[in-house]
Amino acid sequence: MSLPSMSLPTVELVVGRLRDGVSTTHPSFKKLRDACVIGGLPKQVYGVAVEDSQMLYWLIPDYDTIEPKDFLPKWPSDFCDYFKEIKEITTEEPVSFYMPRDSYAVLFPQKSTSVPITEIVVLELKSEADIDKYKTAQQAVVDAQSKEPTAHAPWFSMIKSDKGVSTGLVFVGWDSKETTSVGSSRLRPVPNPLAIKDLAKAINTNTNAYAATHFICTNPRVSFELPEMSTHPVELLIITVKAEITSDSAAFTVFREEASKTDDAVVRQAYGFQVNDPTRLYWLRQFREGTSPEAFGSFAQSKAVLDISASEAIVHNLHFKELPNEVFTAPVTEISTVTLKQEINPDEFTAYRASLTTILLQSPVFRGLARGVPEADRTTWTLLGWESIEGHHAWAKEHMGTTLEYFVKSVEKSAAVHVSWSVL
Repeated sequence: MSLPSMSLPTVELVVGRLRDGVSTTHPSFKKLRDACVIGGLPKQVYGVAVEDSQMLYWLIPDYDTIEPKDFLPKWPSDFCDYFKEIKEITTEEPVSFYMPRDSYAVLFPQKSTSVPITEIVVLELKSEADIDKYKTAQQAVVDAQSKEPTAHAPWFSMIKSDKGVSTGLVFVGWDSKETTSVGSSRLRPVPNPLAIKDLAKAINTNTNAYAATHFICTNPRVSFELPEMSTHPVELLIITVKAEITSDSAAFTVFREEASKTDDAVVRQAYGFQVNDPTRLYWLRQFREGTSPEAFGSFAQSKAVLDISASEAIVHNLHFKELPNEVFTAPVTEISTVTLKQEINPDEFTAYRASLTTILLQSPVFRGLARGVPEADRTTWTLLGWESIEGHHAWAKEHMGTTLEYFVKSVEKSAAVHVSWSVL
């Protein structure tokens, strides 16, 4: 399956019918979710329809660093055979609805799916000529729902499905199943009643065949669960080595061999010297999901480390949302830390960051990125692969004052170094 380019962040809704006797606790479904996390999509919610417990709704609300078309090649097929596992749990391959940034007015609100019940509406329009009428009418309904105390974070998107059909997707959070009907009946007057008539005229109400073919329920009410979010635990050692230590020295060879003697918890190691300071060594160890890098902190105090160190090693225990190979295979990797100002809204900065990622992906000098989970002090670690330091600097100079203006205004402090990795 090939996908077109989409503006970030993109929201994906996956809908499918579970086999008889299968629930969201099935091992194959967990494996599929974990594979998404490994591929770089840690944010997920899922649930089954209250009216039909075999209808699965799986929401990935935030493709904020990669496009859907770029995610498919990253699928960890050695860990999870998608077609085998999906066949284990569904009657046939599910349908995906991709909602790019230009298909909705505001970012997808987390509260839509964090409340007890989420109402989902999937509908087709009769023709493209009805799109503007539908959007006006649906916005009027959303505005009215926003004033209803029992309704939470109504949101909608207007897309063209993979079959070329204009399709609306609506999400509304509710306090309970009962309040969905009670709340709807007492909605405050809609500002534009004529728009509601247009809404009814625009929708293709003959949805039975559509529902049967694509396993879409009209107005399903879903209780969403938050899966245990896996991340990639990382221990980053920063060592100031003795003046005589280089990558070819005997002491460093001993250190590298000792560092390589790890147990199954370590899934990848890479090291590199800072490009403009050969006395600064960066050693990264990635651990298996579910483990804690803090448990391996004693490595920094090992004899192998002490023998090459001019001072005490600095240890950072981090968690990354994704760690694509591109950040390790790039000729040079920028390791950066960014701390947001207190007055900056994190959600707004996340949206900006997604648009920045889209621009980065279009640059021939950019290779890929790994973004860490923000820490308590609003600091985020990021690894960015570049074709060269000169290419990085040229890109930054080109976008300074335009694309990067909001970034500069939002950051309280930042730091960055360049490293060329060697992967063990």
